[in-house]
Amino acid sequence: MKHVASLRYGVVFKKAFCDPEIFVAFIRDMLGMVLEIEQVETEKEFDPPIGYVAPRFDLFAEDKKHRVIVDIQHARSIDHYDRFLYYHCVALLEQIANSKDYHPALKVYTLVVLTSGDRYKT
Repeated sequence: MKHVASLRYGVVFKKAFCDPEIFVAFIRDMLGMVLEIEQVETEKEFDPPIGYVAPRFDLFAEDKKHRVIVDIQHARSIDHYDRFLYYHCVALLEQIANSKDYHPALKVYTLVVLTSGDRYKT
């Protein structure tokens, strides 16, 4: 039997899914959409940061139509869903360049991969 590393660990998950071909296949299976991307960024941050807390996206890719974020969560806290929402909003807000147009150019999809159960059941 061949032994493989568990995708439960962020380093392994990121290494596996930062390959554009694997990432595109994952998104196709999860969302039913086909992306056209050249690279998947890991530990993506916006410069300058948006808001008071600068998020760091685990996996981040975009094509001309879509911005896809995959966040991998190991640590459980009572506010992790609030954090996911904040990250998603930042990915939308970063696209707004001026007050003449509040419409983001890209659709934003945020997938959250929980590597263990949610003990808070919310």
